[in-house]
Amino acid sequence: MHLGLAIDGEAAGSFENDVDLVGVGVHMGGLRLANFKAVDIQEEARRLKDAVLLQLLRRKAGEGRQVPYIHAAMLRLRLPPDETHTYIAVGMEPLTLHSIHKARGATFGEVQGREVVSRYGDLRDEHAAARLNACLIDISFREMLRLTGEDRVSFLHGMVTNDVKRLAEGEVTYAAMATAKGALVADMRILRRSNDLLVDVEPGCARAVEEFLRKYLISEEVEIFDTSTEFALLRVLGPEVHRIAAAAFGHETPLPGHDHFIQIELDSGSAWLIGAELGSNRGVDLLVPRAQLAAAFEKTVHAGETLGLRLAGFDTLEVLRVEAGIPRFPQDMDEQTLPLEANLERAISYEKGCYIGQEVIARATFRGHVNRKLIGLAFGAMEPKRGSELYRNGKRVGFITSTVRSPARTTAIGLGYVHRDSLEPGTRLDVADYPPGAIVHALPFADSADPGDAA
Repeated sequence: MHLGLAIDGEAAGSFENDVDLVGVGVHMGGLRLANFKAVDIQEEARRLKDAVLLQLLRRKAGEGRQVPYIHAAMLRLRLPPDETHTYIAVGMEPLTLHSIHKARGATFGEVQGREVVSRYGDLRDEHAAARLNACLIDISFREMLRLTGEDRVSFLHGMVTNDVKRLAEGEVTYAAMATAKGALVADMRILRRSNDLLVDVEPGCARAVEEFLRKYLISEEVEIFDTSTEFALLRVLGPEVHRIAAAAFGHETPLPGHDHFIQIELDSGSAWLIGAELGSNRGVDLLVPRAQLAAAFEKTVHAGETLGLRLAGFDTLEVLRVEAGIPRFPQDMDEQTLPLEANLERAISYEKGCYIGQEVIARATFRGHVNRKLIGLAFGAMEPKRGSELYRNGKRVGFITSTVRSPARTTAIGLGYVHRDSLEPGTRLDVADYPPGAIVHALPFADSADPGDAA
């Protein structure tokens, strides 16, 4: 979360202005300053090694003003005695549309160092809209890389588990990136445009993916850019997505499927509609230059108001994701996970040539099983803790990775890894410090019967 730092005993107070933050020749985007806690600057600075400290002249802070920033190493800078300074430590990357969401009653959270909208109100209403009508979700917290150069396709093809060479312009594929030992680096969505490849990843993953790519980039003509600050995504999800898209984007023809995207023209410029799905929930992602995000958001909201479009947050996405049995990196899979353990078969091509990690993945495929698999878990009325260990007959057989309370069910549900000997649906498992225990459930949960109480 953001931490406010005060100097000379002056509390930071509450800033309600949008301030344009500019570093030494580096534009840092927009940040909403609000509700900061006053702490001792010297003590806090010792604990925030990687924080960037932003110097604001409190009485001069105003909308659109450019202010410098100070790194932790520069704390000994002498300050003019006649001015009151307030220091703000940025602990996460704020949403570009923070002030817009806040004005609409949003509450906020954090995922992998990036701010997200948690929800706008009642989770039941947001969930119902996604399943029965349509909802709009700001997913601009996701990160994106851009690859250019003559060898971009062949290079990325050899770095991921799916077939990049077969992609035509306007096509999309889901893929994973693995180490030589077959363990995951990240999962991703790859878009092929005429002059580049876009790699869409979970928040907090762009740096690891970029570093992994650069490790193997030797003589290929490829350039890699982190474009997370240049592009942003909005998602419209639900059975009425076609009507919303037609009203908001003027797109009357069939929307692209999950493996295609199309370029469209908005009032603010070019954008791209990408087919999206979350299990049985169909939708579309709108990719826009980040500078156009606010205009695209407001236009979609305005166009969808009379059609029942509802704003939704990350909490709704998580419920839908777990219901669909879809893992999220690094929540349900990490650097210790093999793609087949996480049910990522759809991310793997068994017909393409060599890629990093292929030998391990092929060996597991030939063997016909892995020792553990991601599976659904039904709990009691309350959620157990993420990471809780699972037992069967006193023997540890797995652990929990995700838990949610779905408005469509009477019990909590979740995902977790379970040993292959205990994967049969209906198998009862004990959960550490959670008396109701768990029941193994086939995936997906969505559109299946309520699993019932595990107790």
